[in-house]
Amino acid sequence: MSPVPAAQVIRRLRELGMSLDEVRIVMEAPDHGLRGRYMAAAGLSWWAGLALAPTLGTRLLDVSAPLTFAACALAAAGARFTPGPAPPLKGV
Repeated sequence: MSPVPAAQVIRRLRELGMSLDEVRIVMEAPDHGLRGRYMAAAGLSWWAGLALAPTLGTRLLDVSAPLTFAACALAAAGARFTPGPAPPLKGV
């Protein structure tokens, strides 16, 4: 894959909310079929979170509002302390 189309693919994947690690896995896939499966798995995980969060958040809010906000704060703090930046992609 030449650098320009590779950069376009990376930009589109980042616009979809994929992490750099997920982008690296997709870009280093040996064939297009496997690349498509990786992209589908990333999309499924993204949409599963969007579908589950309101349902679980509403149920937790029914139990206790302070508990809901504490759980959200812990989730945000956990997301903040993820591993550092990924190493550069091969061939880009």
